[in-house]
Amino acid sequence: MRVEEIQETLNNVLEYMQDKILPTLKNPEIYDFTCFTQCWGSTTLGFGGWGGSMMTSAITTVVEVESDNTENIGCSKWYVFFGGQPAYCVDGGNEKFMEDKAKGRMASVGEAYSRYKAAPKASVENVYEHIKENRENLKNESKGKGNG
Repeated sequence: MRVEEIQETLNNVLEYMQDKILPTLKNPEIYDFTCFTQCWGSTTLGFGGWGGSMMTSAITTVVEVESDNTENIGCSKWYVFFGGQPAYCVDGGNEKFMEDKAKGRMASVGEAYSRYKAAPKASVENVYEHIKENRENLKNESKGKGNG
């Protein structure tokens, strides 16, 4: 793998976290940032779908941030990226997730829900847009109450 590929992958991950995830958190810090090369059985990496049946290596990145789930206070939320692209999100990180992360072998998108109870990228983005809107509405409401 070329240095430029690694740099581009990590830049994509950091840009996504900075633009889409961290602004929605009360404590916008990254607690853990783990990268490893993972080999996939096709060119689609862990995303599934149609691709060439060629063994393909890509950087898997796992990022830990504060969980915004009130049922999991004190737990972390983990974002998983394949080749710099968001794959899924795991709230809390069960034992299987932690084992796979330690082994450097994360589940594909298709396996992640049953193995880790992961949310796919699309639903994660929708949830965060909703949270962001609600926080803005609450800020606006509290400003209005203070003026009355």
